[in-house]
Amino acid sequence: MKHQNANSMHSATIVLSVVIPLRCNHPLLDRCLAALIHGGGIDDVEIIIATPAFQEMSKARPEAGIRVVHAPLGRGACLSSGVREARGEWVLVLHADTVLSGGWRMVVRRFMETHADKDVAGYFRFRHDSPSFQSRCIEAFVALRCALLALPYGDQGLLIRKAFYDRIGGYRSDFPVMEDVDIIGRIGRRRLRCLDIAAVTSAERYAHGYARRVLRNLRCLSLYFGGVHPAQIVKIYERA
Repeated sequence: MKHQNANSMHSATIVLSVVIPLRCNHPLLDRCLAALIHGGGIDDVEIIIATPAFQEMSKARPEAGIRVVHAPLGRGACLSSGVREARGEWVLVLHADTVLSGGWRMVVRRFMETHADKDVAGYFRFRHDSPSFQSRCIEAFVALRCALLALPYGDQGLLIRKAFYDRIGGYRSDFPVMEDVDIIGRIGRRRLRCLDIAAVTSAERYAHGYARRVLRNLRCLSLYFGGVHPAQIVKIYERA
C-alpha cells in the first residue's frame, strides 16, 4: 500500500489514528484538518486520508503527519483500506466535511483512558454549521434517533479501539454507502457511548432542500433494512 509522510511518524508511538474517507479533493477538507492539527493534548496522532484519488491528494497534502493511502472507490472500501493502514491503538473515523469542536482532544483522551480495555465505541453529538431553523430541527431529529434507535451516522464520527474493530469485522468494503449503519449494528446499542462534544457538519448537502434530503435518507435506510444491497442503494443516495 502506497503512502506518504510515514517516516516522520516512526519515532512516536501512535495512540490515535484519524481516518478520513475521501472520494476526491474536498473543498471543506482544510477546515476538518485544521481542527485536528491545531491545539494540543494528543501528540501521538496520525491522520490518514483514504482515497481513490491518490495521486491528486498526495500532491495536495504534503504536511508532515498526514498520510495518504490508496483505496478503491466507495466509502466502505476507503474506510476499510484506511483503518487497515492505521497504526494507532484507537481509530477515529471522520468525514471530510465535519469539524470537531474545540476541546475534542481532551474528550477523546478521557474516553480512551476510561475504556482502555473495553469493547465500546464513541460518537459525537451532531451539529450543523448553519444557523437556520431547519438545521436546528435536523439536530433535534438526529439526537432523537440516537436516543431511541442508537443509530448515529458517519457524520457523527466513530471512535473505536482497533482490536474491537477487528473483532467485529470492520467496515464492509463492498458497501459504497450504509457502511456506517452496518458497523453500528454490529457494535450494538449497549457498547455505544455519546461523547459530550459536537462534530459540526456542513449543511451544504441540504442545499437542494432539507425535506428532500431527509426523505431520501429515510428511503435509503428503509431499503437497507428491507434487504436491498448498498450497491443498489447508492444509485438513490447519489442522485442529484
